[in-house]
Amino acid sequence: MHNESLPAPTPWLTEKQLADHLKISTRHLVNLRKAGLPYVQLGAAVRYDLCEVMVYLKTNRRLSAHVERRKRQAEVERRAAFQGRVAAPVIIPLAALAERFNCAPHAAS
Repeated sequence: MHNESLPAPTPWLTEKQLADHLKISTRHLVNLRKAGLPYVQLGAAVRYDLCEVMVYLKTNRRLSAHVERRKRQAEVERRAAFQGRVAAPVIIPLAALAERFNCAPHAAS
């Protein structure tokens, strides 16, 4: 038999324990699981590794709905303001153009 020590076991949490820890309902936890939250199913029992769950939540987080709404509204307003602008016409004297392109301006008939 080997005298190597095994790593400390990861505490597996039940749905109720994880829901209490995250301060969410178990129904919301089920919805998160359907969306990709990592879990282990042992027969009828579902268990969660807290470290995996926290990594998942941090990498898949989104801003709250009202912040997202404000960002979308600001983008819509920015685009509308940009589209509403009309560039002022650039007036370049004919003589300056002729000089730039090394040609003589045509005389008006």
